[in-house]
Amino acid sequence: MARVPRIIGQCDNPRAITLREWEKKFPWLKPSTKNPLKAVCHKCKVELTAEITPIKLHEKSAKHVQYCAAPSTSKTITELFASAKGQPSRSDAAKAAEIKLTAWMMEHNISFRASDHLCDVLKDSFPDSEITRNLKMKRTKCQSVCKNVLAKCYKEELAEKLRHNKFSILVDESTDVTTSQNVCIVARFAEEAAVVSKFWDLLPIFSSDNLEGASEGATSNRIFSSIMKSLSDFVVPVSNIIGFGSDGCRTMMGKNNSVSSKFKDLCPGIFIMKCICHSAHLCASEACKELPQEVEQLAQDVHNSLKHSSKRLAQFSEFQDFTGAVKYKILSPSRTRWLSLTAVVKRMLEQWGPLQLYFTDLNLQQCKTNTAVKNACENLHKVILLFPGFCVTQVHAAKPVSG
Repeated sequence: MARVPRIIGQCDNPRAITLREWEKKFPWLKPSTKNPLKAVCHKCKVELTAEITPIKLHEKSAKHVQYCAAPSTSKTITELFASAKGQPSRSDAAKAAEIKLTAWMMEHNISFRASDHLCDVLKDSFPDSEITRNLKMKRTKCQSVCKNVLAKCYKEELAEKLRHNKFSILVDESTDVTTSQNVCIVARFAEEAAVVSKFWDLLPIFSSDNLEGASEGATSNRIFSSIMKSLSDFVVPVSNIIGFGSDGCRTMMGKNNSVSSKFKDLCPGIFIMKCICHSAHLCASEACKELPQEVEQLAQDVHNSLKHSSKRLAQFSEFQDFTGAVKYKILSPSRTRWLSLTAVVKRMLEQWGPLQLYFTDLNLQQCKTNTAVKNACENLHKVILLFPGFCVTQVHAAKPVSG
């Protein structure tokens, strides 16, 4: 009579029974389908003797460690069924979470360096979440998502709106002290019964790849051609441009051969408008030239006298407590924008009492006095400060007349 094969699970051999107990300790260990007295490592696809010593030696082998450390590329049954039903898999959900986290960081102006630890904090805070467990984003990836995903999607959405709507463009050159010079372009158009302004592009005027442009300089021809190229790259029709705004420099607003004149030739009927803030700055700057130089020098000297000394700030704080003044810092006047004089003069007048007492006390102590000490003790300078404090404030707070 032929021998009937026995089912593995029904084997009464003590070695087979022990093997089933070892499966709890070694998850990668499975019984062999060919021999119930053998074991199989499903990671390495290797058949082993069902004894504890060979199993432990195999667990420590370099081959087994390498296979266990390698990530699994095959999808689970749950992920396969989720993809078939149109539901996002775990990896897709993690990618969506990374994009949302990057967008959140951009919206709140958070440094890219924070992303080096953000995912680790989320994993420790939500250990039961499958999505946070699959998050893998550091600084470099966060920058790439911002530049290659969010920026491109935002730019394409904005370009689609500009293709089907009339809009105006606002242009200004950078005024920083770096070696790179850029032109910023902002598009203004109507959206949902409201006028909105959206950032369009930041164009470098000079590039190491274009030596001809560097020799030409930041001329109106180069700026205008850069703007046109930026629009044509996204198939935005020039016929939709109905307005142009910029500061009043000759390159932008000159009568002949300027950026505005080129727009007039290209788009007949376009509305050209100079920057009101730039014009107000020029008016305020020219008017303030008639004031005594001691006024600006006083503000600069008082700021320089206090900004680098914690001892002087502590002494000045005592006089602020004595006079009941609010403990504000003394501001420094800007060297490039005269409209910033508003906040400087206002702060000087607010702190005039404690400032005068502080410098008078230094003078009585026969300390080494400077120009700030001598001038702060004279009430005449307060009278001179009241005039620009009123006039510049009116210019700064001017509102357009509705028609």
